[in-house]
Amino acid sequence: MFKKMKLIKNDIQNMNKIVDNSNTVNSLADNENKIIEQEKILSEQKLVLKDHNKVIREQKKFIREAEKIEDADGKASQVNSTFDKSKDKLRELKKRFTEEDKMLLDRHEEFEI
Repeated sequence: MFKKMKLIKNDIQNMNKIVDNSNTVNSLADNENKIIEQEKILSEQKLVLKDHNKVIREQKKFIREAEKIEDADGKASQVNSTFDKSKDKLRELKKRFTEEDKMLLDRHEEFEI
């Protein structure tokens, strides 16, 4: 009888081990499924990050183009300013030339008289 009880006890222990192993297998399967889900999420996040980086590159490109336009505008402004100064100097020279020419004509008339 003791032998039979001992065998039953061993059978119960073995069954408990089987149940524990089964639980462990189920737990491992759950963990594997969670890992697969996390990998999918990570893959999606990588795609989002890739798109985000593309947007950042486009924004940087736009900023560089805007800076080029600002530089060109500044240079055009400088050219316009230089051109305006040159026009003013030319007007002054024309005015001075006209005055000197008039003075020379007046002197010439004085000598003719």
